[in-house]
Amino acid sequence: MGKPHTPTSGLTGRATRGYIAWDVSGRRFVFLKDCWRVDSPNLLKEGDVLRRLNKASVHFVPTLVCDGDVAGQTTSSPDHWCDRDGAFNAMKRHVHYRLVVKEIGQKLEEFTDSRELVEVIYECICAHAEAFDEARILHRDVSAGNILILRTRNADGEIETSGLLNDWDLSKSIDIQGARQVDRTGTWQFMSGLLLDDPSKTHELQDDVESFLHVLIFEAVRYLP
Repeated sequence: MGKPHTPTSGLTGRATRGYIAWDVSGRRFVFLKDCWRVDSPNLLKEGDVLRRLNKASVHFVPTLVCDGDVAGQTTSSPDHWCDRDGAFNAMKRHVHYRLVVKEIGQKLEEFTDSRELVEVIYECICAHAEAFDEARILHRDVSAGNILILRTRNADGEIETSGLLNDWDLSKSIDIQGARQVDRTGTWQFMSGLLLDDPSKTHELQDDVESFLHVLIFEAVRYLP
């Protein structure tokens, strides 16, 4: 690994970094995600979600190569953090986690024209629908940063473009009822109006569908004449 392809900033958050890495055994370039996941038995690891999606043959999602926790690297902040009253608060414990996928995508903002923008978002909507119907998984963090453009070369040497719905670490099985965390899940710029208006609202399918519309408008206003 070298310099992060997608760096992080600030002292808060999960310190997520993305790297273009070399798979020694497979002798190929892959994408490695390095982050600190919340240590909770109620939350699925992103790798487990991708296994479920790949097993269900969901299109336009990353292909898992491998994943796992980094041994011995767990935060101890919850053992030392106190609130103003001197009592220990519910600060979350995090574990250092790494995930490797086959695909290396480009940022959505690198689309060539409006047709490609719409096609990429459409294919990610198809991925979302398949994940919901076939694997019973709801993404819950649809945003401009989590929709990628995948460019591959076919047998004739021509470049083919498709969408890639990425970052399933905040996703949830629709079979699980109730909230698993007290925090609101999602990227606020692209969250549905109902979620922003009501912090107690359950994140549902229609909220993610609305987020795709917000992504389309956001990218169009920024980059199209």
